[in-house]
Amino acid sequence: CIFLNKYATVFPLCSSENTFETASELALSSFNRSLEGGNYDAFLDSCDVKSPLSESCNALQQLLRSCPAHFSAPTAMNALENAWKMPYACRKVDIEDRESLCSGLCYVISSLPSEQWSVSVENLAKPLVACLSVLAKEADTEKNCDIIPSVMKRISHEILL
Repeated sequence: CIFLNKYATVFPLCSSENTFETASELALSSFNRSLEGGNYDAFLDSCDVKSPLSESCNALQQLLRSCPAHFSAPTAMNALENAWKMPYACRKVDIEDRESLCSGLCYVISSLPSEQWSVSVENLAKPLVACLSVLAKEADTEKNCDIIPSVMKRISHEILL
């Protein structure tokens, strides 16, 4: 994914039609695999990498930015929608990584015809709104006052997205 991140702007220019698709599939596959888990501590200690998940989010963001219209096909949009929803289901993705992914998705949405923007932004917002609802209920019913600041911090991060 480090390679994909670095050369994302070059892939759409390659003479081989499949280069960009392969790079995109690899980044998405790496993202999904990273969410499944695994112990990468030994590997991460030997190089300057935050996490495979962070690297895959960064690679996806760069690929989405470099050729957003490429992702407007229904199958690509479904894959991206699933990638966006997955972090909310598994709660493993840091806010910075979700921000990278969200930024790339916004490039794709802006490349769509304007009549699709409303529905696309609504789909992008659904997991955020659901998460905010859960967090608000959690803060409202929490008896332990020590936990409320962390819940409120998470709410503020979600609102920033």
